[in-house]
Amino acid sequence: MTRPKEQRLFQDMRRQASQTLKRHLDPLALPAAIERLKDWHTYTRFVAPEDFQPEKSYELTDDSTSRYLRAEYRPKRANRPRKFAQGARYGAATHNGCPLAPENMPGNQCPYERAVEAGGRYNILTQISPFGEDHSVFASPTFATHDWRPGGSLVLRKRLADMYAIARQLPGFLVFWNGWQAGASIDWFHLQALRNATPTPLQRAADAAQASPFEAVTRIDEPFWPIPAIRFRGPGEFIVDEAVKSALGWNAAAGEHATENILMFSQPDGVSCYYVPRDRRRERADGLAGAIGSYEAAGVFIFSVDAEKLDAGELGFREVWQFLGQARPEARMV
Repeated sequence: MTRPKEQRLFQDMRRQASQTLKRHLDPLALPAAIERLKDWHTYTRFVAPEDFQPEKSYELTDDSTSRYLRAEYRPKRANRPRKFAQGARYGAATHNGCPLAPENMPGNQCPYERAVEAGGRYNILTQISPFGEDHSVFASPTFATHDWRPGGSLVLRKRLADMYAIARQLPGFLVFWNGWQAGASIDWFHLQALRNATPTPLQRAADAAQASPFEAVTRIDEPFWPIPAIRFRGPGEFIVDEAVKSALGWNAAAGEHATENILMFSQPDGVSCYYVPRDRRRERADGLAGAIGSYEAAGVFIFSVDAEKLDAGELGFREVWQFLGQARPEARMV
């Protein structure tokens, strides 16, 4: 079989799979569509059902305060593929083989394209190396650089509005945006979402730091949290405005080193947004194998090694708190 014929067959297969997905998922609410998409991706062996659950979970508590962190042991993440694009089998891979470029995606990963409520269109796909239930990626269907800064505040505002729209449609989920060199490793704009059954340590820290349970803006820092963060609560327009204001202010303060983690939690009483200013020079911590991204900024650390140390208490609250503290930026937000 010649390569052009191979390529045409591959494209036909992908087209048919895409049509099947849309026919079955379009009528569903977004959480149900994500769950069915996961069923599809496990059926096609893109991911395994057991990948969504940790082998072990740990609650790391501080004996002298109510502060705590969470750790999960997921050894499969040590072997997660760095490059899993297969488009090159059927022609030259595009965008340097970027796995979020639709042309590069393997046939068993066929994404589901959907417009978010009052927002843009996204390719939705199951995370190849999940660290939460129904962990999904919302990727731009066409190339857009992951960092908002080249496009300016209009791009930032549009992406935050889409992020809020996605969070509104996913009650009980965490939606997050890893900033460039703050956990993001693929330069193709994408958001991530996963189920959030219990409050994260960052959410608990915000409740401890707040002056009133009704305040719209809460600043979180030591002693409640090892790195600075800001929580916004209120209508969507207010949340987007405040997040844009914080990002622009941080950009002015930190200059070329500025990046961030942005998290939105969808709860019964509405969406809360957390802006965590980050420094590109401090993406990693000494003694920690992976980068510090949004999930770590929320106080949940994924370990693919060191289970024995976690079991023995050698990696406890104090050590993991210090890991996160190493991400504290040099500059200060005004």
